[in-house]
This record gives sequence, C-alpha cells and structure tokens, in this order.
Amino acid sequence: MIPFLIDADRENGLLDASLKGRARVEQLDVALRLVPFTILVSLSVVQVIVYLFWGPGNRAYLTTLEMLILPLAAVALEQCRRWRRRPKPAEVSPRFRRGVVLMALLYGSLLASIPVMLFGDADAHGRLLMAACCAGLIATGMSAAVMPLTAISYSTPIILGSFIALAMTGERFYIYVAILLTFYAVFILFTIVHLSRLVTMRVISQAELERQQEFTHLLLNEFEENASDWLWETDADLRLQHVSPRLVEVAGSSERQLQGLPLERLILPARGAPVGHPSTGLWQTVAERRVFRNVVLPLDIAGERRVWSLSGKPIFDRGGAFSGYRGVGSDVTEKKRSEERLSFLALHDPLTELPNRVLFQQRFEAACEWLGKGRRLAVLALDLDEFKNVNDSFGHAAGDALLRAVADRLRAFGSPDVLVARLAGDEFAILATGPRVRDRRAIETLAGDIVQAIAPPFYIEGLRVSIGVSVGIAIAPRTAAWKSCAGPISRSTARRARGGTGSASTRPRWTSASRPAGPSPRTCAAPSIGASSCSTSSPS
Repeated sequence: MIPFLIDADRENGLLDASLKGRARVEQLDVALRLVPFTILVSLSVVQVIVYLFWGPGNRAYLTTLEMLILPLAAVALEQCRRWRRRPKPAEVSPRFRRGVVLMALLYGSLLASIPVMLFGDADAHGRLLMAACCAGLIATGMSAAVMPLTAISYSTPIILGSFIALAMTGERFYIYVAILLTFYAVFILFTIVHLSRLVTMRVISQAELERQQEFTHLLLNEFEENASDWLWETDADLRLQHVSPRLVEVAGSSERQLQGLPLERLILPARGAPVGHPSTGLWQTVAERRVFRNVVLPLDIAGERRVWSLSGKPIFDRGGAFSGYRGVGSDVTEKKRSEERLSFLALHDPLTELPNRVLFQQRFEAACEWLGKGRRLAVLALDLDEFKNVNDSFGHAAGDALLRAVADRLRAFGSPDVLVARLAGDEFAILATGPRVRDRRAIETLAGDIVQAIAPPFYIEGLRVSIGVSVGIAIAPRTAAWKSCAGPISRSTARRARGGTGSASTRPRWTSASRPAGPSPRTCAAPSIGASSCSTSSPS
C-alpha cells in the first residue's frame, strides 16, 4: 500500500542508481536535521506528564519510562550531531536506514504507552490533557515526512496506543472520539506520504540541477583551459566578477587586480577614447543594456598593442532589474595582423613592400577624375638599366636584394602627392600630383633627383654594383586637346613614355654641379600630347 501511495515504482523507473542514492542521502539529511526538535518536544511532553501524574500507582511505570526514553533520546541526538558534523556521504547503507526506522519505532512505542497506562485512571482534566498530548505527539511525526517509513513508524504506535486507551474506557463518548481520531490519523498518514513525495521530488530536482551545474562548470573549465577565448562577467555596477585564468593571462595582470575592476578601465584607453574609437559605440550599447557581438577593440596591454573581440549579453533578475553583463572574449591580435597583412599584400609588392600595379592603377584613375578641375598629374615610368646583367651574373637572390635597395631609395620620394610603385620586374612608376607637377621644370627636377638617387653604387652581398635608370614622363593635361587619361598602366605604356611619340623634342642640360656622377644624360623628348622621355645610364 505504501509503495503504491508514494509511487515508488514510477520514481525508481525515472532515476538511475546514482541519483537514487543521492536522493536517499538528501532525504535522510533533511530528516535528521528536524528530528532533534521532535525529540526535544516529546521529552518536554513526557516531563510534564511525569510531573502531573506522579503518584503511588504510576511511579513504577513513569520511572521505567524515564529510564528507557532518556537513553534512547540521547543516542538519537548523538547520531544527529554526528551526521551534521560529517560531510554528506555519497550513499547511505541499508543497515543505517533500517537503524533509523527501528529507533523511530521504539521511540514511538514508548510514547504510545503513555495513554495506554494513564488514560483510563485519569480524571476528566487528566484525560483532556492526555488527549492534547497524544494529538501533538502524533503531529510531530511529520518532521520526518521526507522519510515516510520512519515517520509512519513513529506516529503509528502513538495512534494505536490512543485507540487502545479510548477503547479501554468502554464509554460511548470516547468511542466517538476514537472515530474522530481515525479520521485524523488517516489524514496525518496520507499527509506524511504526499508531503514525502513533494519533498522527495524537490530533493531529486535539486540533485539533478546540481549535477547539471557541475557538468556545465566542467565544460566551462575545459573551455577556458583549452580554448583561446575566455568568459567574463560583471555585476550591476559593471565591475568584473568571477575572473577566469585565461582573462588574467591575456590581460597581463593578476586575479586580485582584475576582481572588482570597472569594465571601462579594462577596455577604454587610458587617456580617453578618441572620436570614432570602437569602445565609444560599445559603451553606448552597454549603457542601453543591449546585446553586442564581436566588437573589435584595440588595447594597450603592458605596452603591446593587442586586439580583443568581445561579445556580451545583459542579465536581468526575475524582477526585471539589471544585474550585470555576461559574455565571451578572445584575443584576435594574430588574426587581425594576418588580415591586415593580406590586405596589405593585395595592394603592395611583397618583395619591396611598395604599392603594386593594382593600387597604382586605382590612384591613377582617381587622380584622372580631378583633371578637369584645374589640376594636373605626371606619371614617371622608371626602368632599371643593366639590371638584367646583375640578375643573370649574380643570381636571383642578388637581384631581389638590389630591387629592395632601389625601392628604399625611391621610397624617400614618397609623399601624399607622390606615389612610388613597383609595376613588375625592374619597372617602377611614380604618380605625382599637386606642387610637384606645377610646371615642366618641377617635373624635370623630380626626374633628375630620381636619377641622382639611383646613381651611387649599391653594395649587395659584398658586391659593388652600379646601375642606371631610364625615366619616361607623361603629363596630363598638356593641352586643351586632352580628352582622357584613364587606362591600364602596362609595359607598353611605359615604353611609349620612354620612347616618345610626339614631334617636339628638347634636351635637358645638367651642369657639372647638378649632373649625377657616373651616368650621363642621353635624350629627353617632349611630345605635344604631354609625353616625354629621358634616359640615363652609367657603367656597371
């Protein structure tokens, strides 16, 4: 009957062995924490009864009752004290559970003897007192309701003792009282059983929740120990809480310094965020208590520039009050550097790190769009003389080193108005706008400066190498007949610029003070459409 009432079969079918053991431990823990109060109350009742019913006819019984119940109560209290002082065991042995039930049965039987031995000879006041005491003692059994067998073992003897005492009077009035007691006893027993079910299911749910939390913590710890990401959390004042070891590592700090640190001190620049800084938008999102994802923040960690990616979600309590943020972060410095490097290589020559043909073409087309607004541009196509001989004689490694050295010298001419690029092989190009192309002489001066920069010998892998450079110049717009300059920059374009296609020609003159040492100017032609060509050479 009892297993049916408490749905024991259904519970057993839902729980595995480990969870059943955990549930039994939790049940016993709750019961043993309440049992001391039951014992103290029942002992107080016994002392009152002993005091009121102490007389020649009851002394032997009351003395025996005291001699039996006091040691039993002391043993029970000591067991409860030991249980509370020891850590909870993983499992409770069947022998221990049987011992608890047996002790409850003995204690209830001793209390049940009180109405049997005293109710019949008591006067009306004594019987009234006895009835009140028995009702209270029956109710105290509910303190062990989480263990129904224990609670029933304690309450049932008291109920039976009360029935026997009422029946022994032989009076009809007390028969009616016995019937009422039956109803009351049935209610108590069923309440114990169903209360046990509710408490048991709560204990099982709590145990399952704790097991899930342990599993979650295990996964989080595994995540933090083996992943490059980390978890972060703040309180309602946006101060860091539960600082993870990974966050301590990437922040270059200590857990003590980070614990309770305001979030803005961690992610905002030390001297305030400049206009357009990513943290400005992030802080606005946080102020509005909104979710943010993959916000990239540049930070200065121990003097090193690092890049973090943060995601976060606001947390609210059941009342809807903001209680903090929780999220995940990662150090994406290397990823960001790789992306920046790939973007750089898409528009720059990997050998010299000068702008490549793609970037040159983009800047050239952009400059052409301004030609009709009173502006002009010049393209200088550079071709290294004798480079092929160096490459063939000393190998590609020496050739690459020479190209890098040439690029270093040409880079000195770069400015917001002058773009230096490597188009291919030994071909370089310069796109000049602004003051550098205000007139023909300024452009010729720029070309001469380039020739002078390339003229000094290069020292490559212990070798002294001298090369020359040929410069072709195209100017736009040269005359009112100019229509369009946009078009692909190619080898043929450079060759046409160097060779010239117009009818007019001039020969620039360098004095001995300005003429570069070694190379000698050849020719410089200025065609009518705005293209000119000049070349220099020097002995290798």
